[in-house]
Amino acid sequence: MKALDRKLLRDLRRLWSQGLTIALVVAAGIAAFTSVRTTYGSLLHSRDAFYERARMPDLWVRATQTPDHVAARLVEIRGVTAVEPRLVGTVKLLRAGDHDTKTGPIVSIPDHGEARLATLVVRAGRLPDAVRDDEVALLESFAGPNGVGVGDRLELIVDGTARRVRVVGLVMSPEWVMPITPGDFTPDPGHFLGVFVRRRVLAAWLGRVGSFDELLVDLAPGTDVEAVRAAFERALGPDRAVTLTPRSMQASHRVLAGELSQLEGLSQSVPMLFLGVSAFLVHVVLTRLLQLQRSQIAMLRAVGYGRFELARHYLALVTLVVLVGATVGVGVGHWLAGGLTRLYGQFFHFPSQLVRADPGTIVRAVGASAGSAWIGSAWTLAAVLRIPPAVAMMPPTPAHERRGLLERTGLARALGPVLSLIARELRRRPVRSTLSALGIGFSTAIVIVGRFGYDSITVLMDVQFHVAMREDITVAFARPVDAQAISELSALPGVLRAEGARATAARIRVGARSRDVAVMAFEDGTTLRRVVDREGHVQPIPSHGVVLTTALADLLSVGVGDSAELSWLEGPARSHRVRITGLADEPLGLQVYAADATLAGMLREGPTRSFAMLRIDPREESALLAALRTRPWVAGVTRKRALLERFASQSGSQMRTFSAVLSLFAAVLAIGVVYNNARVALSARERDLASLRVLGFTRAEISGILLGELAVQVLVGIPLGFVLGTDWSRRVAQTVDAEVYRMPVIVAPSSYALAASVVIVASAASALLVRRRLDHLDLVAVLKTRE
Repeated sequence: MKALDRKLLRDLRRLWSQGLTIALVVAAGIAAFTSVRTTYGSLLHSRDAFYERARMPDLWVRATQTPDHVAARLVEIRGVTAVEPRLVGTVKLLRAGDHDTKTGPIVSIPDHGEARLATLVVRAGRLPDAVRDDEVALLESFAGPNGVGVGDRLELIVDGTARRVRVVGLVMSPEWVMPITPGDFTPDPGHFLGVFVRRRVLAAWLGRVGSFDELLVDLAPGTDVEAVRAAFERALGPDRAVTLTPRSMQASHRVLAGELSQLEGLSQSVPMLFLGVSAFLVHVVLTRLLQLQRSQIAMLRAVGYGRFELARHYLALVTLVVLVGATVGVGVGHWLAGGLTRLYGQFFHFPSQLVRADPGTIVRAVGASAGSAWIGSAWTLAAVLRIPPAVAMMPPTPAHERRGLLERTGLARALGPVLSLIARELRRRPVRSTLSALGIGFSTAIVIVGRFGYDSITVLMDVQFHVAMREDITVAFARPVDAQAISELSALPGVLRAEGARATAARIRVGARSRDVAVMAFEDGTTLRRVVDREGHVQPIPSHGVVLTTALADLLSVGVGDSAELSWLEGPARSHRVRITGLADEPLGLQVYAADATLAGMLREGPTRSFAMLRIDPREESALLAALRTRPWVAGVTRKRALLERFASQSGSQMRTFSAVLSLFAAVLAIGVVYNNARVALSARERDLASLRVLGFTRAEISGILLGELAVQVLVGIPLGFVLGTDWSRRVAQTVDAEVYRMPVIVAPSSYALAASVVIVASAASALLVRRRLDHLDLVAVLKTRE
């Protein structure tokens, strides 16, 4: 074994604690990068594989009671490669003991075999038999939470008629990976009743033999969706209401895409922050460590070792440390990716979810960490190797001391020797102190980035559910009903106040830009539902024109005073030119609001209601829910309390997990910064500190001098981290799909306190380790004259 190799092993043993903390910083950066990127890639692959296997449609065409022979003509439209006609109705579950109304779509499947598009994946049992009229299949995502299994008998209300059926299969559908009911804010698989029956059976139940309600369409790659939309509208005739929904606007896919978009944003921003911070810290720490080795480097050069040999030796030392960190980081990152994928898998209903490690991600993460370490080491080595050996072996020239502000004002005497020495050292090495404070600030900022999402969503939900939605229960109707139905609801047990609203679907178009949106109008004098911006301010609805959410106005590039065209997607095909008279900075979705009379006039109908808002007596809730279940025109009942509980169990668990992981990594970074700074400072100043001990300073006083400098760096770094964390949070929030929700950047005082606590505890632990070494300082060995 060569002498330099023996020195390498000796250095690794002597510097094991510093090398370990550097390796942990590298591991934290790589683990953060690979875990989030791998989770995103795994979920994206699972979605794409499911869509391809089940042939997820590109377009949904809704045209009620269209003759079957029309479907054969529609497949000839240019760009259309396949069509799948089917019947769609609304179904409601009646089951004793249920407090909530379970509703959803009932969908036909071909009488023989499987559907060509939106193919069902059977998870248990089988598909219904074509010759039986009492067999159905259910979505597995609904059956599990409700304790329904193969062989169970259920009572369903289909088109107002009770049907006694038997469950023969549990299935997954690419259309309902994240089942969400219309008007809801978050997926709720346990309340989304998806039922599948053979087409012959459903046609008899709905009385629609020889016709279809919906057409699933597969398009050739590169097909212009707008051109296909226009062709379908021409083929189906101007008098038929046609709703075309591309995949990008389909409810489940849209929610899933929003979740994946948010995860993609996090996978691009937060891991890069971690990797950048860890690379910076490794660079700074290794640079200082090599500066302390300059006398050894000079001695080795004096005895005949060349610059290339020494450079290879020290780069090998750096490489070994980085490789240890990279190995740990890749392993921990893959383990975390598995946990995060399983966490998201509770809400993403894919047939299979495999954790796929991307070699490119691992190479980029390891390359960035190793590259920063090598660059920092090579830069420092080059500077040290340029110094003549005789000069490098001499102790560094003492800095020229000048009377500073403390000495000129007499504060130095008032502060005492310990505080004066701390202030003098910070003044002598401002760059080193600034970089140390910056590293601590980075650690603080990362905790804030991990927490701000939870704080922001909590405030957003508080505004939405307590200021905008003041009702206790929302009742959705199967079809628009006369306003008199609200009075009937008012008479039910426990109802203290009932108000109605009209909602319809429309396509809003401004020039070449368009969006399919919900148009809503609340009855005059409504107090239970209001339009509220992200700051909690109520937005009044003018008596004329329409109000757009600001996100929708931005997408259409319009403002107050501009005009737009509304094309109704319900009833006969009609269009209206409307004037935009207001904008509402709502946090969720894309909506258009109008006064009750304005919307009724455009729809050419009397006072009708699509849903109702109820304020109730909690003591009568069970009786009220039982009464609502018996009303055939009630399609769904949503309890606000259940929405809040669902949010806490879904988004809350994800954000808490993410915050905990980032806080752990931030603590590792803080320990790496503070401990290495303290060890390097101790190595550089141990002769000075030993001299002070000989002069009569106590162990506590010399510890105070060294650790006081670190304390100042921590105190400066934490406020800096607050500023950086808020700015980084704002940048991360910009990656969220604005069409789904607009996340305000809010950091609660508790999050600032948590970030500061993580850094302070990590710093205190590092300081205790250094204090232990100070207590065992060998004064004789340190004060020996160099030989």
